[in-house]
Amino acid sequence: MALIKQKETEQAQFKRNPVIDEQLNEFIRDNEKLVSYTKALPREELERKYLLTKMNAEKQQQGYDQKVLEFINKPENSKLKRSISATIPKYVTDESKKTKKLLYLTKNTIRNEGIKIS
Repeated sequence: MALIKQKETEQAQFKRNPVIDEQLNEFIRDNEKLVSYTKALPREELERKYLLTKMNAEKQQQGYDQKVLEFINKPENSKLKRSISATIPKYVTDESKKTKKLLYLTKNTIRNEGIKIS
């Protein structure tokens, strides 16, 4: 019980990468107008802008995932799909999980073998 109370009272500590931190500090020094504009924004607006960035990144990732699935489902890539599908563990029986695993393994194969999917 004492450990739980101790954790509740501790503030969240964020890890900082010193290299990235230095790059960010340099960016802040070089962009004083942007920094002052950002500091003047209300918290709700900052949250919305942050979430917009996350939403756009997620849309971009979904677009890439769709492109990879289209690539692997092309008839000319059936041999590659069979070889990747053969590596999916037998205990993965749910179709959505199989698709996610196929997508994950296909993206790894594309990256590792330098395959162009354009």
